[in-house]
Amino acid sequence: MSRGRNAEYNKKVEEGAGGGKNGFHIFIDRITFASALHDIGKVGIQDSILLKPGPLTQNEFETMKTHTTLGGSSHAAIQLAESIAMNHHERSDGKGYPRGLKREDTPRMEPVRKILVIISSCRKNR
Repeated sequence: MSRGRNAEYNKKVEEGAGGGKNGFHIFIDRITFASALHDIGKVGIQDSILLKPGPLTQNEFETMKTHTTLGGSSHAAIQLAESIAMNHHERSDGKGYPRGLKREDTPRMEPVRKILVIISSCRKNR
């Protein structure tokens, strides 16, 4: 590939990633992090298949191939975990952190999560 065309592609990637060199680095950081999760669906595959020292049978291989769809379906759980991580110290009066969100600005699931935490805490023997 020519140097000029390579620079043109890099510029397009930078623009798509938020512009500028900082945007490009953020883009690369996100891809690096997300790539580390590409096999997350393997947590749903039995250890007897994952750790099998020899070749897989056809049925085992079919099971192994499901790690892609298992991983894809975990996307919603990861998004929910992200929301919980970002919002679990917010308060309805806006005096929480990290963003100081008021009740109407917090994600819909946050009040439900807080109620579940309270119920869970009440059920534990401390």
